[in-house]
Order: sequence, then C-alpha cells, then structure tokens
Amino acid sequence: MSFEKEKILRLERKIEILENMVESKTRVLYQANQKLQNEKMRVGAYQKALNRSAVVCSTDLNGIIKSVNSNFCELSGYGESELIGNNINMVSSGSHEKDEFRNLWDTIKIGNIWRGELKNQKKDGSFYWVDSVILLLMSPEGEQGVDFISIAFDITDRKNAENKIEEQKVQMVRESRFSALGEMAAGIAHEINNPLTVIKTCASILNRYIGSNKLDPEKIKEHAENINQTVDRITKIIEGMKNLSREVESNERSSCGVEEILDDIFGICGEKIKSIGISLEVDVPENLKEKKISLHRIQLSQVIINLLNNSIDAIEESSSAWIKLETLLEDQKLMIRISDSGTGIPEEVQKKLFDPFFTTKKIGKGTGIGLSISKSIVDKMEGTLRLDQDCPNTCFIISVPVGELS
Repeated sequence: MSFEKEKILRLERKIEILENMVESKTRVLYQANQKLQNEKMRVGAYQKALNRSAVVCSTDLNGIIKSVNSNFCELSGYGESELIGNNINMVSSGSHEKDEFRNLWDTIKIGNIWRGELKNQKKDGSFYWVDSVILLLMSPEGEQGVDFISIAFDITDRKNAENKIEEQKVQMVRESRFSALGEMAAGIAHEINNPLTVIKTCASILNRYIGSNKLDPEKIKEHAENINQTVDRITKIIEGMKNLSREVESNERSSCGVEEILDDIFGICGEKIKSIGISLEVDVPENLKEKKISLHRIQLSQVIINLLNNSIDAIEESSSAWIKLETLLEDQKLMIRISDSGTGIPEEVQKKLFDPFFTTKKIGKGTGIGLSISKSIVDKMEGTLRLDQDCPNTCFIISVPVGELS
C-alpha cells in the first residue's frame, strides 16, 4: 500500500470518528433540549396553576411593584396600571406592628424565606388577609438579589371565621361568668335583707328615743355606729357584685390583695354556702394578707367561682360537707387550692373533665362548659388548672403568674 493511500485511510478513519462524535453530541444535545422543553412545559404549567390559584406580586429591592397577576388585582381592587410603579405599602393596612415588618424585611434581604399572615387593605378601604411566602430572587450568577417575589393565598374567609369563633368564645366566657354569679347570688337577697333589718330596727329605736324625749347620746351613738357598720357590709356585698360583673379586656391586670379577691367572692356566695350547711375554711398565709400583687383579678375570680359552684353542686346533699380554699405565693406564682369533701373523680371521667359540654351533673345543674372555660381562661393567663390526682378528696389547683408589688 502506497503512502498516499495509507494517509487517505487514516484521514477517513478520523472523519468517521468525528462523525460519530458529532452524532453522539447531537443526540445528547437533542435529549437535553427535549428535557429543557419538558421542564419549560412543567414550569409553565406550574406558573399557570399558580397564577390561577395564588396572589402573586414581584417588587424591586426597594419595594416598588414590578408585576402583579390578575388575582392580586381582583383581591386588592386595584388595576394593574395603578399598582405597577408604586410601593407595595399602598396595600398595607397599618394593622401590624413595626417590629413585624422589620423582621420581614430583615429576613428576605439576606436571602431567607419569610412566611406569615398579613392583613392588607383594599382600594375601597375594606380589609383582606393573605398567607404569604416572600423570597429574594437572585441574579443568574447567584451573586446578588434582583427582585422580591410574594406568593400568597387569600385566607380572608378563614380569618373571619376564626374571629367569629373567638367572639363566640368571649361571649360564652361572659355568659358563663354571669351564670356563675347568678348561681352564687342565690343567697344575696338574704345577705342584704339581714343588714336592712338591722338598719330598720336601729332607726325605729332612734325614732322612739326622739318621740319620748329621752335622748341618750351614748345610745344614739351606739345605734348610729351599728347603722354605719351595716351599711358598710351592704356596700361590700354590692362592690363585690360590681367588681365581678365588670367587663374587662382579656389582658387587663389590676393591683390588689388576695383577701380583696376572696372578699368579693365570699361577700356574694358566703350566705349560699352557709345556708346549705357547708363548712367553709379559707387559709391565707400571713405573707399574703397585706401583700399587693398584679394579676388578672376578674378572670381569676370567675375561675374560683366556677370551681366553688362545682363543689357546692357535688356535696350539697352530703352530710359533714366542707370546702377548703388555700392560697400560696411561690416563685412569682399564686397557687390556689380548692378542695371539698367529695370522694374524688373517677378515672374515666378525669379524661373528659375539661372537654366542652361534658358534665356529670343532673339536668338543670349545668351545661358542662364551666371547667372548659375555666381552663381556657387560666391558659390565657399563662397559668395552669389541674385536678390533684393525689388528693383523696376532690381537689383542683390553680397556678397563675403574678407581678409582686409590695
């Protein structure tokens, strides 16, 4: 074989190898292109689905709106041309704390994803809620952020429903409080009638003194003081009723002594407990008697009244019935232990004890929401309400955080 032929054969082999390489690379490129087209179709499908279901908006790094989808326009009430070029704050409701928005911006500016619920305002002034995910879009090189994008879902109906449920809960707590007060006030007429009888008697005696011209200064002073003391007693009962029926904010605290709270409660229910024949023991340690503390006075009173009502209903027909209320201040927590002569609560009942509308009382004696509401009240005070399972009798323990004043 001549040198020229051999050279041509080598060249042909190289061409064949190159053709095979080109064919292989073309095949790889074709497959990659197909895969890219498929991914584009998938992304397009996702984008289409997202635009149909979500509220989407993008802004520059200063919060200036660059794009919105039709859902954003429909929900906010603004047209696309009204939104683009304006700051995203134009839909802010002003309902959120500055710290919330500071946290939002601090989170997304460093490339982290922020998720939360936002209350926004429509063009017509009404409000709407969205569950939002906001993130920073990076440049193709991934070196710096270029835009923020928000993907949100309308949760206005859910929030309205939650608010309605919360309002109903507040109403139930209010109704439960007045119901408990009503039960406790069964003996209030007798509690006030007795002092009124004393006042009437003293007044009659004074009239007789005046009519007989036998004015004894010492006797007059004695009866006048008796009237004053009796009026003070009635005033105390009425003040207790006013204090316990007063409307308060759920987070409102007041400064008072433990004995002041108990005076309000037993000023109202003391006569009922006594008339039934229940022995009552109240134990307030010396270090608590003169001390002022900051706590949710009205809410705590409602819980105590609910527990006392339960005790009365459970033991009123038993012989040698007793109720004991003990208090203790320890580690900035006020502990209130209410026990009675009941024989405890069966294990199967304990599991449902704090369930709404669960009750073991006779018909007409209760709705089964007292303990459930009491627990929710104590939970809101960041405290605990529990059954003491180690006590041989029936015993509940309340523990609530307090601010110590003096």
